[in-house]
Parts: sequence; structure tokens; C-alpha cells
Amino acid sequence: MFCRFCGKQILDDSVFCTYCGKRQGISTAPTVSAVDDFSDPSDEFAELDNFFSNAVSEKRKQDELDKIFELENGVLVKYKMPSQPVSEVIIPEGVTSIGSYAFSNASSLTSIIIPDGVTSIGESAFYGCTQLRSITIPSSVTDIGSSAFWHCSSLTRVVIPNGVTAIGEHTFYCCTDLGSIMIPDSVTSIGDYAFHFCTGLSHITIPDKVTYIGEKAFKSCKNLQSVSIPRHTIVADDAFWSCPARIARR
Repeated sequence: MFCRFCGKQILDDSVFCTYCGKRQGISTAPTVSAVDDFSDPSDEFAELDNFFSNAVSEKRKQDELDKIFELENGVLVKYKMPSQPVSEVIIPEGVTSIGSYAFSNASSLTSIIIPDGVTSIGESAFYGCTQLRSITIPSSVTDIGSSAFWHCSSLTRVVIPNGVTAIGEHTFYCCTDLGSIMIPDSVTSIGDYAFHFCTGLSHITIPDKVTYIGEKAFKSCKNLQSVSIPRHTIVADDAFWSCPARIARR
């Protein structure tokens, strides 16, 4: 027989190796205590099998993600539109930023869920997602880029997280079905054309910290009936151009 540790040939039924001195786990008259010194080899094989199974499972999961998303150091660079259109996308955990134009013109999507941990949404990230009706934006998001939801014409409701300080230029440009928008108290400025042609809006309240509303910010919001604005807020002359809203200063 051969030593199970050093591999040298030793006498049959040897308990110890005459070369390395290690116990072989067997004897001519094995006792319970001798056998108990060694773990069941089947347990080791089971652990090894589980390790490789988990590794294969993780590899398959990563391969599936790679088919859908282009990811780079936590940034979702690009959504790869599959050949068979899908309507719902859940962005994977671990993503911290959605890059510029990442979902642009993904016209089959109706719902997108953004996980906690994402802090920024890039410029034109969802540009032209014309069928998008629902999007979940977590409280971790503090920055939304300009034109982020340009022409998301089916979007009906958006809750902007508290922590976002600015609504940039063209952010919700031509979101014609947008009937409800919650602007948090953290916002200090609303950019040019931010809500241009959001014909679904009927009422909006501008938070107290907003100091400036940009040019044509609410242009052509033809169904906007009332707007409540703080007295100290500077409003561009044409911010409500072609808009029938009754503007109340408070």
C-alpha cells in the first residue's frame, strides 16, 4: 500500500507511515477511536460538489446578466435590447450608477425597477422609452441628469427622492401622460424645459427651497390648472408660456 500523505510505499495495513510518520486511518484491528480521528470522505466530496455547483450557478447568473447589461465598475453602461422584446427590467444589485443613454429608445419596456444603492441617473438615461409607464427610483438616488426621461410619453407618475437637489434641463420633456409628480423639499432649482409639454399635469406645488424656475420649464402644459410657488422663487418670464395655470405665490 502507499502512504495517503507522502505517497511512498509502506507495508500493508500500516497504521503509521515509516517515512512521514502520519497516521493512515486504518489498522489491523481498527478501534472506534482510531476511525473517529478522520472525517467521512463523503462529507468532503459533498462540500466540494456544493462549491462547484455554486460556482457554476454564479457563472450562469453572470452570463445571463452579461447578455442583458453592459456593466463596468458599478456603472450600468448599456441595456442590451434582446431580440425578443421584454416589458419589465429589474436592474441588478451592485449597480451604483446608470450611465448616459443606458436605456435610450428601449421602447418595449413598460416597467423598470432601480435597486437601492444606485446614486445617480445619467443624462438621457431613459430617453425615448415611449412605453415606460412605471419606474421605481430608490431614496439612494441624489442626482438625475438632464433629459433623463425625455419623451417617456407613457410615464404616468414619478416620485423624485428626497436628496435630489436639482431637476435639470429637459428632464421630463414631453412626458405627455405624466399626471403626478412629487418634487421633494430638497430640490433648489428647476431647469429650462424641465416639464415642457407635460400635458397630463393639472396641479403642482413648488417646494420652499426652490430658488429658480428656468425658461419654458412648464411650457405647453395645457392642462395645468394651478401652481403654488414660494414668494422668493425667481421665475423666468416664459416659464409658463402657453400654460393656462393660475399661479399662486405663498
